[in-house]
Amino acid sequence: MAKAGKKVIVCGGDAEFVMHMGGLTTAGRYNDIDLTYIVFDNESNKSTGGQSTYQEHIDYTKIASLAGANIVNYNESNPNFISKDHNKAFNVILIKCSYDKLTQRPPINSVKTFN
Repeated sequence: MAKAGKKVIVCGGDAEFVMHMGGLTTAGRYNDIDLTYIVFDNESNKSTGGQSTYQEHIDYTKIASLAGANIVNYNESNPNFISKDHNKAFNVILIKCSYDKLTQRPPINSVKTFN
């Protein structure tokens, strides 16, 4: 969509970031796209049960920068960090956050199957 001229915002986690480095390096090849990738780093893979990612030693912004991304610094005091004035480029924003213990995964019996 970004290659088609659309403004695209992707939200993902730290575990996903590492799993999709091929997409990261592909996006970094283009300087005419409007793509912002927001990485929420909670040091866990909550979608599969909350296991630790064991990736504390990984510098996500350095990897993104080396892949060709423009690093946008997140500032909690500015809730409008994605503004209309943002550079039309491949931007990455890293947001360090905590693990959300309140929101549980849905129980398996809530999943409906269709035959």
